[in-house]
Amino acid sequence: MPNPYVKQYLMTAGPTPVPPAVSQAMAAPMLYHRAPAFVEVYERVIGKLPGVFQTSNDVLTFSASGSGAMDSAAANLVRPGKPVLACAAGKFGERWIELCEAYGGETVRYEPGWGERLDPAEIDRLLGENDGIEVVFATLSETSTGIVHDVQAISEVAKRHGAILVVDAVSGLGAAELRQDAWGIDVVIAGSQKALMCPPGLGFASVSQRALDHASENPAGRYFFDWSKTAKSQRKGDSPFTPAVGLFLGL
Repeated sequence: MPNPYVKQYLMTAGPTPVPPAVSQAMAAPMLYHRAPAFVEVYERVIGKLPGVFQTSNDVLTFSASGSGAMDSAAANLVRPGKPVLACAAGKFGERWIELCEAYGGETVRYEPGWGERLDPAEIDRLLGENDGIEVVFATLSETSTGIVHDVQAISEVAKRHGAILVVDAVSGLGAAELRQDAWGIDVVIAGSQKALMCPPGLGFASVSQRALDHASENPAGRYFFDWSKTAKSQRKGDSPFTPAVGLFLGL
């Protein structure tokens, strides 16, 4: 058990240290998640998140890790038997491959090697050679290697081919430059435990209307991570399931 009187340093990729003000907010008495006092907090957090992502999109929140938010992207966007492109240059890029295959996508792999940067020209080639790729999955900052990928250039390539781009920014949001709307990125995934400096347990998916429309046409089943269900509730200042109350207070 850590000594509460000795300052602790986390020399890891995450979770990051939590500021005292966040810890104090989370130590407040528990609130009922339908009560006005919590709804006020919930709506304020939901209202401020788009500014962090630099978007006008809905930023959907899940009581889950960043990997849970990644799972939500695959569950909603990968249509069984339809082609997708998963880009992997490290451990968390490989997670995109695992998720796409788990949801039955015809997965085209782009694996330049750990520590290498994703090459937009190679992505362009793969999209040109593989007809009908619906979604491209990439990473902003690959935690396992420290490499930051040029998702702005990748977005330009994806748009030329009519593909939806999903970017894992779990370790990049707030730490590396990311302009979702200006760069035309359809979906950005993040978590509470990195640059947002909260404990783990909240996952975020900033989703464009185009991506929501694509998800609505996906016949594959999903429940907890159903984007349309979450978006509908959030627009009413509500959550479809019990949210992580303490984490919202901290955030």
